[in-house]
Amino acid sequence: MKRFSAKIGVAILTFSIGTVIWLVNPLRHTAWTEPLVVTMTPHPSTAPDEPQYVVTVKNVSNRSVRGYSLGHSCACRGWDSSDQPYPAHVNFTNPIPDHQFLAPGESQTIPMTLDATVTPRVWVDLVHFEHGENRGPNRGHKEGYVRE
Repeated sequence: MKRFSAKIGVAILTFSIGTVIWLVNPLRHTAWTEPLVVTMTPHPSTAPDEPQYVVTVKNVSNRSVRGYSLGHSCACRGWDSSDQPYPAHVNFTNPIPDHQFLAPGESQTIPMTLDATVTPRVWVDLVHFEHGENRGPNRGHKEGYVRE
């Protein structure tokens, strides 16, 4: 019984030390610093055909953004342009593709209708900078739609 207790104690200690190292690791925070910040504000209208949210995308980087794509939660199943399925309950969009230029500090508002059956969430999936660099997880495979 003492041997079992010692193994459990070592496992808990190892897990705790690993968690602390992960939390204070400075490299973890610099791996992906989002150049765009997304905020959602409920839209006051109750009409069923009007957007329920206003999504604001703000460029918090010191570089100009040429385009971006957003991911959002939904009670759906989407596919990319190559007919590969997105993860369940997630879809991706390239809102306002002709007007996505954001200089440092600029923001853009986008009216969005989101599925009310899931917790609404919107995030940045891909950012295309003015000089051609792409950053982000790009799970939506939208690099062909986010271009100069």
